[in-house]
Amino acid sequence: MKLILNSKALLQCLLALKYSINESAVLPQLANVLVVIAGKRMLLTTTDLRQTIIKETDIEAKDGFTFSVDHKALLKIVKNCSEQPLTISLKEKVLTVIGDDFVVNLEAANGNDFPLTTEIAPDTKETIFVSGETKSRLFSYLQQSLPFVSKDDLRPAMTGVHFSSKDNSLSIASTDAHMLYFRDTNIAFAGTELVIPSSSVKAVLDVFKSVDFVKIERQQNRLKVSSDNATMFISLIETKYPNWRMILDSSLVTNKYSFVMVAKDMKRMVKFCNQFSSHCTNQIKMEIDGSIIIYSSGEEGSNAEVRAHIYEATNVAKLTIGFNGNFLLQAINIFKDDYLKISTADSNVRAMIINDCLLIMPLMINDHTY
Repeated sequence: MKLILNSKALLQCLLALKYSINESAVLPQLANVLVVIAGKRMLLTTTDLRQTIIKETDIEAKDGFTFSVDHKALLKIVKNCSEQPLTISLKEKVLTVIGDDFVVNLEAANGNDFPLTTEIAPDTKETIFVSGETKSRLFSYLQQSLPFVSKDDLRPAMTGVHFSSKDNSLSIASTDAHMLYFRDTNIAFAGTELVIPSSSVKAVLDVFKSVDFVKIERQQNRLKVSSDNATMFISLIETKYPNWRMILDSSLVTNKYSFVMVAKDMKRMVKFCNQFSSHCTNQIKMEIDGSIIIYSSGEEGSNAEVRAHIYEATNVAKLTIGFNGNFLLQAINIFKDDYLKISTADSNVRAMIINDCLLIMPLMINDHTY
């Protein structure tokens, strides 16, 4: 039993499959990649039982056969060789990989012992098709949402990215309770809400980054993401996600004032003041008066203050707002725009919304630290 394929094609498949490898598992097969030869196609599969990835590539083979082999060992071989044809043969339980100037033998396992993936039923009702510019926009939003996913395992729902429907259009959100990222995508979607683990979102962004279209199907507690040569099965997070739309409708963000700042100037000034902020709260105070904004921070005996001009303002009264400087920098860094639109509320406790899609919760200002 023998096949021939390009080393670069095999490398691309193995790199994509790494997201579903579980090397610390009690089941040794979960550290393997399942290889199925069918006609002129080779299917490679990895799973950690929560997430499964399948990649396909063209090969030359006469016979159909299946086996599994250690993913890391096979990846080492193709990572450390130049692009070339590889001949792979299987005899009993020995897998032999032959290149231009090397021969490597690996121990192979019976492919029938590998945990198989159950297909999503064909009557799946919730489906999203994205391609071209729409796919690029969705992937950009998902990438921006990841820094604001919670890392607190005690709140499992918030460790994922939330999908929901508003006016038959897809909305996505992520939050760690300090910051909230939200987007209405204008992508047709009339399904029920779901929460995708952040690790799976990262995998989707990498595995499908170079394809022209992506199909997303949901059935009960699983999601299937597919394209021409790749398929992923994802177990969804089955807990209730916080009602983030209620936060947007609260007094924290209604009756907004808004102004525009030059992004690089705002980043530089926040970064400067953050050096002198309290190690406990990282508090930075922003005072706005007409066209001037003053950033200040510090503790007793050590403080800083910088001034800047507001680029453009709409109905801005005299305001004072407090924020965590680390959160503010993290928020600014996800945007590539030259200018940032800042919105805030007419209330005693004001949250900040940046570019109409990222909310930062405020800090109560302690005037005794300046």
